[in-house]
Amino acid sequence: MKRRLLPIALVSLLGTAAANAHVVTTGLGPLYDGASHFALSPETCVPLAAIGLFAGLRGAAAARKALFIIPVAWLIGGHLGLTWGTAPGYPLAAATFLVLGLLIATDCKLKPAFVAGLAAIVTALHGWIEGLDLRTEGGGTMATLGGAVVAAIFFLLASGLVLALKPAWTRIVVRVLGSWLAATGLLMTGWWLHPPKSRQGADNASICPRTLVASSANPAFSQAATSPLRQAMSFGNAFSASR
Repeated sequence: MKRRLLPIALVSLLGTAAANAHVVTTGLGPLYDGASHFALSPETCVPLAAIGLFAGLRGAAAARKALFIIPVAWLIGGHLGLTWGTAPGYPLAAATFLVLGLLIATDCKLKPAFVAGLAAIVTALHGWIEGLDLRTEGGGTMATLGGAVVAAIFFLLASGLVLALKPAWTRIVVRVLGSWLAATGLLMTGWWLHPPKSRQGADNASICPRTLVASSANPAFSQAATSPLRQAMSFGNAFSASR
C-alpha cells in the first residue's frame, strides 16, 4: 500500500503551485478565510490574548467592557486597512508585545475604562495591519468580520481563564507569562534595530581586497596556494588505487 501511495505523492508535489506565507483561502468562504488568517498569525493573535490576560487580572468589569469594544475596534481598524495606508516601518507587534507584557508582569492597576481604551487602541492597530495584509491578498469585509469574531474569542478565552483562577499563586504565573511576552517584544525590537548579518561569508571574502587581487595576479602565489590542494588530491587518488 505504501509503495502505491509514493508515486501519487510525488505527482502531487510536482503539480503544486507556489506557496504563500499567509494562506487566506480555506475553501469555506471569506468569513473563514479571515478567521484562519487571524488564528495563524502569532503577531496578531498573541496580543489579543495578552489583552485578555491583563483584563482578567483587572477583574470582571474590565473584561466585560473590553469584550464589547474589541470586535468594533477590529472592524474599524480592518476597514481602514482595506481602504487606506501602507505597512509601517516599525514593527507594531514588537511594541504591543513589550507594552502588554510589562503591564501584565507589573500587574499595573488600571481602571476598567482605561483597560477598555487600551484594548480598543491595540485591537484597532492590529486590525489595521490585518486589513493591509488582506488587501494585498485579495480579502474583503467578510474576511475582516471573521477576524473580529476570532479576536473576540481569543480575548474571551484568555480573560475567562484568568478570572477563573482562584489561588493567589496563579496570578504570579500569569505575571511570569507577561514577563516572557515583554522579553519577546524586546528581542523583536532588537532584531529590527540590528538585523542579523546573513552574509558573513561575503564579509570574510571582502577582507583586504587589494591584497587578494594582487596575490591572485602573482603566479608564484597562485601555485603555492594550490599546491596543498593538489597534494591532497594526489593522496586521495593513491589511497583509492591501493584499495
